[in-house]
Amino acid sequence: MKLYISLLFIFLAQFYNAQQEAQRTMYWNNFSIDNPAATGLLHKQFASLTARQEWTSVSGAPKSISFIYDQRFTKISSSFGINFTNDRGNLDFSNTNKTNLNASHQIVFKNDKILSLGTSVSLRKHSFDVDQLYPSDTVISKLVDHVTDINLGAMFKMPKLIAGVSFNNLARSRSTRLNTPFQNKGYLTLTASYEIPVSLDFTVKPGFYLVSNYSMSSKNLDLNVISTYKSKYWAGFSVVSRHNFALMAGIIVKNKYKISYAFNTSPTKNQKNGGHEISLIFQID
Repeated sequence: MKLYISLLFIFLAQFYNAQQEAQRTMYWNNFSIDNPAATGLLHKQFASLTARQEWTSVSGAPKSISFIYDQRFTKISSSFGINFTNDRGNLDFSNTNKTNLNASHQIVFKNDKILSLGTSVSLRKHSFDVDQLYPSDTVISKLVDHVTDINLGAMFKMPKLIAGVSFNNLARSRSTRLNTPFQNKGYLTLTASYEIPVSLDFTVKPGFYLVSNYSMSSKNLDLNVISTYKSKYWAGFSVVSRHNFALMAGIIVKNKYKISYAFNTSPTKNQKNGGHEISLIFQID
């Protein structure tokens, strides 16, 4: 039995370390989850709800839901926010609840240039439903892991340019409640986008989003182009590390409310890679 439990811990640890963060296509709707410097930078008040379902043809495929609320306090040039993500892994036996408490400070320069520096504390609860894997097991039914970590970020904003970098899970904290090798996986993000006016009513914004471990040995690069018409309708596409691509579209109402949708697919015949993502947003500039 000890050998069985040890092997089970090793398997779950490898799964846990393989993919800890929820996947997102329209990352700009969830900037402050990965980069705390985005808190309050782009909007005075910002709230978003994003739901994602991967591999729609596969039962028990990964799915996630995220909520963000950010608030800027102009008098102190600082912003505070909170975000929550629930991420259910493969076959529904893995479940992660992650909460970030964010704080950022904005330094304003001439010509509407702003540098934002941010930090956040991450509170993560990760659980494995062992009964989903081994229904006959009566010794262990569920493993629960609590980990706390810290993130740092910086973002620079100009009227047409946004660029940022973040360093996440800097402490690479290990579990404090289980004698297992569970550990937060450190990663960094790099992003930039530039808005190009094509006409009075039409703009094009190319951008990229890179997620990598600190050694840069494992990377995921998202290249995307977004076109906006009359600041109300937008559509675009993204290509992620040559493995899959996404088509996206959305509508902006009174510059306060946004509805965004993305369909993720693959150029191969493997239909399990298809998925849907939808975001509902409220913002005040």
